[in-house]
Amino acid sequence: MAVPLVIFFGGLLGGVLLNICIDRLAERMGILQGEHGDFGEKRHWNHKKVQYLAVVLLNALGWVFILNCWGFTIRGLAGAFLISVGLIIAVIDIRGHLIANSMVLVLLITGAVYHWVQRTSQPRYLLLGLLFGFIIPLILAFVSRGGMGGGDVKLCTAIGLWLGFPAVLYALFISGLAGSLSGLVLIAGGKKKRKDAIPFGPFLIIGFLYVFLLY
Repeated sequence: MAVPLVIFFGGLLGGVLLNICIDRLAERMGILQGEHGDFGEKRHWNHKKVQYLAVVLLNALGWVFILNCWGFTIRGLAGAFLISVGLIIAVIDIRGHLIANSMVLVLLITGAVYHWVQRTSQPRYLLLGLLFGFIIPLILAFVSRGGMGGGDVKLCTAIGLWLGFPAVLYALFISGLAGSLSGLVLIAGGKKKRKDAIPFGPFLIIGFLYVFLLY
């Protein structure tokens, strides 16, 4: 019982640090007042409070779940790391509809290091994952005419390196399904219109983590 509590409180502290990183990264990227930079001060502060609480709790609960399942193994530690990086990417995308290039680079570097240490996948499957993670989203970006942005394509490429082939295909399918269902719910609830942009980064992170942890 003591170990999960230590992990939980460590995750809470990690979540506080993540919020600091998110705010500083958002400022560097020109994302100052929420999703479109035009929220009033009170509404902006309400959104920030929700962000802070959500990031702290999700990071803590994610660490407890992953380390409880995988222990302090390389895979378990990698999963906890990906939860934290994924939260940064998702929140930045929700706030500004942008994928941080620096976070994509972090995923590419750590993905290469992870597979070099683990040596669980053959290089050709990792290269195929990288290739399919780039080509399929690139085609979708052209077909959707802006429905998927360049940042999403780069993020998918990094995910492809982490997951390899064919796991990257499962992650893309889960992400697309989750994004489509969420879009339908938002439209049906009157929160979004059919032509409104919906950040896809959070759904890519969901598909990525689901496949990495459970595949």
